[in-house]
Amino acid sequence: MIDGRVIWGEPSLNTVAAAYRRMRQDHPNALRLQLLNALADRVRARSLRDVLARRGGTFDLKSHAVTPIVNLARWGGLTADVASATTPTRLRAAAEAGAITEHDASTFSVSPTYFGIARSDDAILLQLTVSNTRTREQKQALYRRIVEVLHESPGVRPEDVFINLVEVLPENWSFGHGIAQYVADKS
Repeated sequence: MIDGRVIWGEPSLNTVAAAYRRMRQDHPNALRLQLLNALADRVRARSLRDVLARRGGTFDLKSHAVTPIVNLARWGGLTADVASATTPTRLRAAAEAGAITEHDASTFSVSPTYFGIARSDDAILLQLTVSNTRTREQKQALYRRIVEVLHESPGVRPEDVFINLVEVLPENWSFGHGIAQYVADKS
């Protein structure tokens, strides 16, 4: 996915936004292909336990979790004539231009001041769906460990880690064949 920021040379010579504007008008299906390309990178699914215990290789937060969102924001920003901006700004512009919905844009955004915590534009939201088996103390330890690991590498500020734990009952999981394996009759 192309990024329209000028990193060297005369900024006024940047033609990325104009090229995208022409592409929208002359080749609307090209934007659809660009979107498919932007969404081609999938978040690599791994066990949270493996990530926090650093088992099973490395988990590259940038390529496995952040890049797909950044690519969507780049696509959305360019469709809205915003070639150089932060990811949240590009998502808002895409929503204002109708490229994505306001709901979709806000899904990828974290409040910069919720609960009185000053977050940067680099804030991340982690939503974990798990079985409801942990005590309050275990959850607090989990939150602290996630922040420690992300602060150590890749250097995320502790204030910028927003975690939402969604707990579900065992009967709300099916791992295939339309069966709730955790509660299925074993006979």
